Amino acid sequence: MKICYVTLGFAPAFELGGPVQNSYQLLRRLVKRGVEVTVCCTNLSGKSTKSFAGTRRSFIEGIEVIYFDTYKLFPLGFGSFGAYYAPGMKNFCRERLDDYSLIHMDGYRVVPNMLFSMYARKKGIPYVIQARGTLPADFNSIAAKRIFDVVFGRQILGNAACLIASSETEKRQYLGLMPSSEPFVRVIGCGVDVEEYSEIPDGNSFRSRWDPERKGRKIVSYVGRIHALKGIDHLIRACARSAYRSDLLLLIAGPDEGEARRLRKLADREGLWDQIRFIGRIDNHEKRQMYAGSDVVVYASKSESFGMVAFEAVLCGAPLIVSRDTGCGDLMNHYSAALLVDYGDVQALTRGIDGILDEPARHQTKSLNARDRIIAEMGCDRIAGLYHDVYSEVAENGRKSGA
Repeated sequence: MKICYVTLGFAPAFELGGPVQNSYQLLRRLVKRGVEVTVCCTNLSGKSTKSFAGTRRSFIEGIEVIYFDTYKLFPLGFGSFGAYYAPGMKNFCRERLDDYSLIHMDGYRVVPNMLFSMYARKKGIPYVIQARGTLPADFNSIAAKRIFDVVFGRQILGNAACLIASSETEKRQYLGLMPSSEPFVRVIGCGVDVEEYSEIPDGNSFRSRWDPERKGRKIVSYVGRIHALKGIDHLIRACARSAYRSDLLLLIAGPDEGEARRLRKLADREGLWDQIRFIGRIDNHEKRQMYAGSDVVVYASKSESFGMVAFEAVLCGAPLIVSRDTGCGDLMNHYSAALLVDYGDVQALTRGIDGILDEPARHQTKSLNARDRIIAEMGCDRIAGLYHDVYSEVAENGRKSGA
C-alpha cells in the first residue's frame, strides 16, 4: 500500500503543534508495517517563519517528505494561522498522485485539502479526512469558516471515503456538517508514545528548581500553546481565588501565540505577579518532569478534539482538570482520569483546584489507575494498526458510493 499524507507541517517542525508530533509517530510505525508513505507538507515552522527556503525533499525513518515552499496569503482573524498556498503541490497532484492507493488529509479548512480533494475526484483516488479539532466554527473568522463550509467544505467531506474523528465529540461535529455520513466516520484516538512514559519520572528536581527554598508551595501547571482558546485566563482567575493562593505557584509552559502579554497583565491585576511564571517551550524530558512535579495540571480549553497533554499528564501520575463537553473531556471521563469542569466556569475551576490540593493522594491514585488502561489501549503501535485497517478497507473499496 502506498499513501500520500497531506498536512500542514512535519518533523522537525514540532512548533506547529501536537498534530505534527502525532503524525510523525503514526507514520513511522506504518512504515514498519510495510506501508509506503509520502508526506506533502509546507516548509513552515510557525505562523510567520520557514524551516528553510524553497522546496526540499527528505527521507525521515523511511518516510518520504516533500516540504513545499509556501506563501501565506492573508490572515484570518486574531490568533488564526491564516490562509496559505504552496504552488508546487499542484504539479505534484498532476504528476504523481496516480501513484498512490489513497490520500490522507489532515485538517479541514485549508487550501491544500481543496487542491488534493479536487485532483483525487478527477483521478478516482479515495481519500480520508482527519479534521484534528478544526471543525468548530465558533471562534476566529466565523463568517469565513461558514462560507467555506457551504462553498467547499461539504463537498470535500461528502466525497471522502472515510472521516476520521479523534473522539466521539469530533464525530458529532462531523455529523453536524454531514448528517448522512455516520457510516463513514471512524473514531480513532491519537496514539500516545507510551514507551516514553514506561516509568513515572521523579518530579523532585523540577519542584526544587521552582521552589528552591522548599517552602512547600503548591504547583499548578499548564502545558501547551499560549492561545486564547486554551482558557489560561480562566486558570489565572481561578488561582487568584484559590484557598491556597498564598502558597500557590502557577507555571505556564509552551510557545506564545500572542496571548502572553495579555495574560501577564491579567495576572498583575489579580495580584499574582509574583506567583506566575511563563517558562516558554520545554523539551519532552522537562515536560515529563513538570507533570510529575506538579500538584495539579490544568488543561481546560474551549475545544480539544483529543488533548495529548491530558494523556501525558495522566501517564506521569499527575492530578488533572480538563473541560467538559470536549473530545478531551469525553476521553478523560471514559478513563475516569480527570476532574471535569465547564469551560469558562472560574468558580468550578477554583473548587476543582482546591479539591485536588485538599486530597492530593486520592486524585493521584485516580490518575495512576487510569494510567494502566491508557498504556494498554492508546499506545502508538496499537493505534497505527487501527489506521492500517481503515486504509486497507478504503484502498480496497475505493470512494464511497455516490461520491
